[in-house]
Amino acid sequence: MACEQLFQSLVDFASQNPQHNLIEAWFTSNRTEDNRFVRFFTCTFNLDEGKLVSTSAETYFSDRFAEINGRSQPFDASQTDTIHEVQIILPGGPLQILNADGSLFAQYSLFECSRDDGILVCYSDIIREAFLVTFRGLTINIP
Repeated sequence: MACEQLFQSLVDFASQNPQHNLIEAWFTSNRTEDNRFVRFFTCTFNLDEGKLVSTSAETYFSDRFAEINGRSQPFDASQTDTIHEVQIILPGGPLQILNADGSLFAQYSLFECSRDDGILVCYSDIIREAFLVTFRGLTINIP
């Protein structure tokens, strides 16, 4: 599946009922800088003026530890970072992570998409990091 087809399928779903149809995404990265770590976050996208946009996601890191029952555990929930906004510019990217002031924190322009299950792999333009992203459509019933 070409990535444009994946993004279009997400847009089609969100467009069917824009007030109730959202796209949930799960992001897992592998960063291979001097300080190697994995990070993880989930977010929910809605369709907004030619972009899939999500605001405020908490990012968890494998190199941030908590002591639990005398054992060191990664992904300490008290040491997260808040992502201000994640957006996918349509029709074919890039995927961008923005700081609270709207400036660019990270950008991912090189994509690979699986053929059958809609998994996206995106590679950073700035650092040596790749994200594996899975999407799921959600319908929210608000009374």
